[in-house]
Parts: sequence; structure tokens; C-alpha cells
Amino acid sequence: MPVEAEATAARPARAGARAAQSPVMVNGRFRVHKLTGMQRYANELVSRFEDRVEVIEPKAKLKGPRGHAWEQFALPWRTGWNLLWSPCNSGPRWYTRQVVTIHDMFPLDYPEWFHSGFVRGFRAVVPPLIRRARHIIAVSHYTKQRIVETTGIPEDRITVVHSGVGEQFRVQPAEAAAAARRAIGLPDGSYFLSVSSLEPRKNVRRILDAWERALPHLPPDTWLVLAGGAGSGTVFAGLDLRRPPERVLFPGYLDDKFLPGLYAGATGFVFPSLAEGFGFPPLEAMACGAPVLCANTSSLLEVAASAAVLVNPLDVAQIARGIVDIALDANLRYVYRLRGLAQAEKFSWDTAARQTWEVLEHEREKLRIGRGRS
Repeated sequence: MPVEAEATAARPARAGARAAQSPVMVNGRFRVHKLTGMQRYANELVSRFEDRVEVIEPKAKLKGPRGHAWEQFALPWRTGWNLLWSPCNSGPRWYTRQVVTIHDMFPLDYPEWFHSGFVRGFRAVVPPLIRRARHIIAVSHYTKQRIVETTGIPEDRITVVHSGVGEQFRVQPAEAAAAARRAIGLPDGSYFLSVSSLEPRKNVRRILDAWERALPHLPPDTWLVLAGGAGSGTVFAGLDLRRPPERVLFPGYLDDKFLPGLYAGATGFVFPSLAEGFGFPPLEAMACGAPVLCANTSSLLEVAASAAVLVNPLDVAQIARGIVDIALDANLRYVYRLRGLAQAEKFSWDTAARQTWEVLEHEREKLRIGRGRS
């Protein structure tokens, strides 16, 4: 059904007086996209809310401009004038009965990482959305700070709720690690792992440069696995990887069938990202028992804390030195494995769901009795 027809077919019955009895509506646009960080976040929380929420999603798998049009025009008419939760950094900008989860403000902070058209769209939608929404959920204190500084909204309109780590990311049996190796065609020997979309923010070029520096100091059967799909051509600016150094494997996007085993079998996990709104991969790696090396910037300082080898993501020599230290020092690996396991235990999807629901329920109650923003 065309977006315009879908919008016309579902005019809302104004149900403000019944808001407390109605389920919270959820912006379900995330369901048309591949499972990455924001989509994982939305899926984990929605699965815990059960029948307390109603997910509204496009009737067709609308992406790009048609997906944006559906979100801005069709979605609001299908909410029944109830509270809407938009979990993935976007939402209908004029709909005020809305709580929005913001994961990052990177298109404003670092526009050079994105295509100019995406940056223009982000500027047109997200700051007005944040200012008009009833409340904002930020996935880290770093993201909250960036929201305040870029939009000027009061801090008390933002609640920080950290994301969690899925139950599938746990210490794995040896056969799971072996199966993951076979699945991606990884030769025998040890390996370092990095998981991310191949986009400028993830600092892939410096990972490869650091690997090239580290190679002469590593055992000859040690590999680097760079797992992840290419960033969307309509969102991210181009990434020139040139010719990679020796012993680097690009297996592409990996789903959860093999990812936990690959984390668990790694000598170390490498994640010198230039900036993260939260940063799922380091925590997932920690939960699977891999020693982690990550950047000392943005939200990674609060997520990884002292449980990772922290490096300056702009310093190739420092990244290379961290890789070599982890590869050659068994005691260092043991210490950071234990620290990582303990750190990952602090992040729970059950806790994230409880804290998020408290925000949603509070805003729904204010709507019911007619207080606050409407």
C-alpha cells in the first residue's frame, strides 16, 4: 500500500483519556533493517515488553526515502494518539506524544563520515524531534552530553539507560569456536577479531596499519579477522582500504549463529573506534571471555572502563603495541579476560527493559492526567 494511502486509511481516534489502558505504541521501522546495534537494542527490549506494547511497522519493507516518508507521515496516524516510543534514533518529528531513544549524534558531530544527503536529512529531522518529544532516552552519558550540547534541551528531559548484553554472548565450548572458524574459512592458528561495519568511524584503516606494524612481532600463524558488512552507500562516506596487509580475513557480516564462538576463540578483540554512542562489540567480546583492546574515547570509557586495554584510536603505534602485548603476554590476557567477564555482568537487557519501561510508564501516566507536554 502506498504511504499516502496507508496514512489516509488509518485516521486516529483520539484516545488520550484511555492512554493509561492502551499499550505503548512502538515505531517498528527497525524491523525492515539488518540486525546491527540499534536493531538489536529494539528487538531485545520489545521482546521483554510483550503485550504492554504494540509494534507498528510498514506493510512493505520500506527503506530509504520511502521508509522516511512512512515514518514521518503514515506512522503518526496509526498511533491512535497514544504514547509512541521510537527506539532507533529517529521518529516523526511533529508527533509530541513520543519518547525517543537516541544512540548518537554523529551526523552533527562528524558530518565528514557521512554522505551529505544523509547529514541534511538528519539535521532536518533529529534536532526538532528531540526538542518536541516528551522525553529522551540516551544509551550512555556520553550520548546525553552530546544531545544537550547540540540541541540545548534541559538535562532533566533525558534519562540514561545503558544497553545490555544478549544471553547468547557467553563463554562458549571449544566446539562452538571450532565451528565458527570452519564457517568463515579461517586457517589454523591464533587470531585477533574485530567486529564492525566497514565505515570511517570504525577506524578500519588504522586497524590494518597497526596490524601491518605488529606482524613482524607476532607468531607466524596469527591472523586478523575483520568481520562486518560494508556500511550503507546511502549513509556513509566511502572508505578506502587499499590493499590489506598479510594474514587478514574479511568474512563479511556474521549473525549470532557463529559470532559468539568467534569471540570466544579469539586471542584478543580489537576495537579502536573513533566514537561510539554505546559500543556493543567490546561488551559482547568480554562476555565471551576475549581480552579486549579498545579506544579511550566517547562512551567506550564508561562501557569498557578498566576492563580493556585502552588506546588512543589515532595512534597506530599504540594500537600495534597493544596487539603485540596481548598476543605475547599470557598473564595480561588472563587479567583482562577476568576483568572483561566481570564488566559484562554489569550490563543486562532485563535491567535496560525495566528502566526503559519506567520512563514510558511515567510519560503515559502524565498524558493520562493531562500534565506536561502534549
